[in-house]
Amino acid sequence: MINLKNHPTLAWVVDYWPAVVLMPTILLMIAVLVLVTRWWDRRDESVRARQKVVLRQQPAGYLITRLHYS
Repeated sequence: MINLKNHPTLAWVVDYWPAVVLMPTILLMIAVLVLVTRWWDRRDESVRARQKVVLRQQPAGYLITRLHYS
């Protein structure tokens, strides 16, 4: 068994393990979600831009229906 009195850093980690372990994990998860959301929004924006280009290239007089992607 380790004597925590001889290892003050280890004693601090044991006492405050939620702050030392859980908080960085939660912050990392939030950062990953932010990055994935930004990537997804950029991807959606490029799809919307391509749809606008396709709609502008349609000759006048054609009925333009909503595009469905699966």
